[in-house]
Amino acid sequence: MTTAQRWRGPSAARNTAWLAAALWTAYLVSAVAALLLARVNGTSPIEGMVLLVGLGLPSVGAVLAARRPSNPVGWLLLALALSFPMQLLAREYATYSILVRPGSLPFEKAAAWLAGWPWTVQFGLVAFILLLFPDGRIPTGRWRRVAMSVVVSQAVLTTATALSPHNVALFPNPLGVRGADHALDALSEVGLGLLTALILLAAMSLIPRYRHSSAEQRLQIRWVAYAIILLGGLAVLDLVLIDTLTLFETYLFELLFNAVLAVVLPVTVGIAILKHRLYDIDRLINRTMVYASVTVLLGLVYTAGVFVGGRLLDPVLQESALAVAVSTLAVAALFQPARRRVQNVVDRRFYRRRFDRTATVDAFSIRLRDQVDLDAISTELLHVIGRTVQPAQASIWLRTHSHSLSHYTPLGIDRL
Repeated sequence: MTTAQRWRGPSAARNTAWLAAALWTAYLVSAVAALLLARVNGTSPIEGMVLLVGLGLPSVGAVLAARRPSNPVGWLLLALALSFPMQLLAREYATYSILVRPGSLPFEKAAAWLAGWPWTVQFGLVAFILLLFPDGRIPTGRWRRVAMSVVVSQAVLTTATALSPHNVALFPNPLGVRGADHALDALSEVGLGLLTALILLAAMSLIPRYRHSSAEQRLQIRWVAYAIILLGGLAVLDLVLIDTLTLFETYLFELLFNAVLAVVLPVTVGIAILKHRLYDIDRLINRTMVYASVTVLLGLVYTAGVFVGGRLLDPVLQESALAVAVSTLAVAALFQPARRRVQNVVDRRFYRRRFDRTATVDAFSIRLRDQVDLDAISTELLHVIGRTVQPAQASIWLRTHSHSLSHYTPLGIDRL
């Protein structure tokens, strides 16, 4: 092996790590610059703050790109992350140079054009992340046709949006094609509709991949499926509560949704690909099911207590501070019993093997208090170990004392 061949690997790894770090830094600098320009322009700084809160997306992308450079998912996550501050920074730059202080900054037309279309690229990136997860390869030839359809639809949407005369809200597109408004708008709608359908189709590719994958890859897919289901639940909850929430509550809910989207989803992707704590997914799903069910149940108890108590204690105003206090105390008292009951139900229904193991150990502990025969204890203990741990072989050794020496005597050996 030559010296060049010996150092090619470490050098390439260092260059990849530096590139990933540079892209992460570009995200942070762009987000901070956009936030500062929004403050100067007097526009809402919410988007810039969300970008800073959502550092999980570029961070996970940078780690994956540095640790797994051959897997394109990390690079796609970085590209997806960079599209957000790039568009926001271009919009604030153009706003300052065109509206706040006209002509004060160069390249204002290029910034105005760039402010209108980077959002379109996000659809194609999401579709490819779903298609390539978790090993960086498209499952089969049939899904390669889906990937080609994503490329074509992405090109149609991006081109039509970038050339549309009115693709920017605050000012007209300086590079827009005049007189082609209707045709470009129709192409944009077609491309957007196709990409939306292709994203759903790409998400469905995880189902056959899950069925025909190894046990480890199934765990990887379950991590991402957990995040997708969590996002879907929040989206459904938003649709249900949209007419009942105040403006401030709606803002908090949207912030929560964006935080889950920008943090939980990329973190689950990172855990799945890096295989860090991969086998904790069942425990996480179990806890989510339990605490979500307990929250809904106690929320209903609290609402019913306040509603019924308010009507009984104050029929005129139909609200009472005493009813609120009593309902709060009832919820606090019911939390632990409700959690235990719901935990048992979830274990019995969805984690039957774990429930059976727990029941077996509990029953053995009860019998052990009344049992004094060592042979019976050893036989029963070996039986419990076989049902719960399921080892290939188990043995029990009893420590005995003979004069000044201590030695261990086999009490029971069983091949399971």
